[in-house]
This record gives sequence, structure tokens and C-alpha cells, in this order.
Amino acid sequence: MQAFQKVDDVWTRAAFWARFNHAAVYRTTVGERVIAGLYAINLPVSFVGRQLAMRGIGVVMSDPVFRGQGGPSKLMRQALVEMDAAQVELSYLAPFSYTFYRRFGYEQVFNRTTTTFKRQELVAPDLSSDVQFSTASFAAVVEKLQAFYAARVQDLRGGLVRDDWWWDYLVTRYNERQVLLCQGADGGLLGYTLYVETPNEIQVVERVAVNAQVSNTLLVYLNNQLDEGQQLSVVTPNSMYFGLELPEPDLATTAVTPYMMARIVNIQSFVRQYPFSADFAEINIKLTDPVIERNNGVGRFTPGSLTKAPAQQRPDLEISITRFSQLMLGAVTLQQLIDWQQVIVNDDKRAQQFALTLVQTEPELVDYF
Repeated sequence: MQAFQKVDDVWTRAAFWARFNHAAVYRTTVGERVIAGLYAINLPVSFVGRQLAMRGIGVVMSDPVFRGQGGPSKLMRQALVEMDAAQVELSYLAPFSYTFYRRFGYEQVFNRTTTTFKRQELVAPDLSSDVQFSTASFAAVVEKLQAFYAARVQDLRGGLVRDDWWWDYLVTRYNERQVLLCQGADGGLLGYTLYVETPNEIQVVERVAVNAQVSNTLLVYLNNQLDEGQQLSVVTPNSMYFGLELPEPDLATTAVTPYMMARIVNIQSFVRQYPFSADFAEINIKLTDPVIERNNGVGRFTPGSLTKAPAQQRPDLEISITRFSQLMLGAVTLQQLIDWQQVIVNDDKRAQQFALTLVQTEPELVDYF
């Protein structure tokens, strides 16, 4: 219903068509009237050095007059089946209901932390005295940011690769954002921060830098620019507690909130490209998937390979596609799933050996679609 009630202005239309033109579009109609729809945007991601195909689900809508007829559910299933056929490894979405999207195999994967505080006496890391700071509008320096970001895509843990059209979309959608640049003596970019400033607050929405020292220095600079009555709000794409970096952490407020859900779609392609940290003994995993039928049953996993196990094969591990997606993307550990009784372990040695080869760092996603 929310999609049918959006304000129809030039900015909303521009942002919508930018995504629409790079997406697979699904709709249900009665005559010429669209009564349900969604799109799956082609947004490649980088996961620990591996580029994976991802389609982001957006604008899931149902005409209130036709609510209750299952229109969006049918379209979700159609979209996922087509993603699987196209060997798309992942799908993300921002949920209006976690319960609803779990019916299609999605689970909470990405979190964000917002830390807010008044000006504090922050100590800047020891950088070269030749480092210079400057500010600019987002549009004025977008090409410079794009090149800098592209050079660090391999470091992402599930974030968007950001094709050219996506950068154009970001500038259109978030034209109020400003940029703080940190440059070396040669003029080369060392890091940047995207932020939004209001009379009451400076909100940091993205930081990209060559190292942690530069990243922290960008925050120190903004902290020192705060006017009386202003606060600094730092948004980070994970659930790590930022207060440890503050001299007076009790003067800051911190909120960790769920951000986006994700699921593995084409498991064979995902496993072929997965960055396992070591070899492991063959493990038989029984998966349950409410949408993609061929994912169900026992699969025989080896590093970079997944084949169907014989029907009588006893599984070493039994898990749903929702929890399997969390586990493989680093959002949870196997031990957490065991503690929550969300997995059945029949061979503890094989399961633990397999778990040790998985990505152990929390996935991160900055973008919204």
C-alpha cells in the first residue's frame, strides 16, 4: 500500500526509473490496472574478494482493493525461480515484515549501528602534517569518489560493486549529501566521508579510507566542526560498538538496528565461488527451501563444489535456507545456531570442521534500494 501512496514528484520519479530500468519487473494486472508488482534490481556485490550476482527486491506493492489475494507472494516466487535459473547467487531486500519474507527463504543478515554524541575531545591519529581536508557537494566530486571506491571493492563484505548508473542514482537520490575529503600532499585521495548536516546534527552515512587511521581522522575533523547544540551521529554498517573509540562513551547513545535481509538463491553457483579459508572433508548437508525445489534434500559439499547426495544419505547437518544463508555470509556462527536450536548436527566433527572454513567477519551493506 505504501508504494501506491508515495509522493509523485520529479525526484521520486527519477529515482524510481533509474532502478526500474536496471531491473527485472514483475506485475499482476486486472485489465490495464496494476494490482501487484515488484522489481528485482541487478546489483552485483563483492563478498570477501569474490564478485557475485545479486538482485535486490524493491517496491513490493499490492493495491489495497485487491489485498489478500496473494499477488506479491506469487511474484516473489516467480522472481526467485527466475533468479535461480539465471544463476544469481544472492538476493537482498529491505523488509516491511520479517515474517512475510522468511516464507521465501530470506533471513536477517545486515545490521547497522548509530552512535550519537555531542562534541568530545577526540584524539586524532598521527598522520602526516601534509594531509589536507576539504568539503564539496556530492555531485561535484562523485567521479573521484567512484574511482576511489572501485579500487577498494575487493575489501567489501557483501556491499554493492556500484556500477556507473548506481552512482548517478545516488547523486540524484541523495543530492543533499556533502563530502569531506582527506588528501595527501600529492593530491591523492586518502579517504572520504559522506554526511548530511542540519542545524542540530551532522550525520555520517558512509566512510571509505585507505586505513583505519584515516577513517578515524575524518570523524575527528567533523567532531571538531560541531557547533554549539549540534551532535554527531555516526552510522556504521555493522553491529560493532563504536563507543569504545570515545573518551566519554557514557555520553553517547548507541542503537543497533536490523537493516536488510538476504538469501542464497543458486546454491551451486554460490558454493563454486565461495571464499572458503581452507579445505575440509566432504560434508552432507540437508537443506529445506520453501521456494526453490531443487535446493531441497541432501547435498554433498566439498570446497567449491556441491552435488546431490543419494536419497538414502544420512546428513551430517540439517538446516533451513534462511539459517544457511546467515551462516555462509558470516552473520551468525554455527555455535549460535546450535545454541538457538536452529540446526540439527548429526556429525559434530564434520560440522565444526566445515564451520571453521567459513567467513568469520560480519557482512556489511551501506546502500539502500
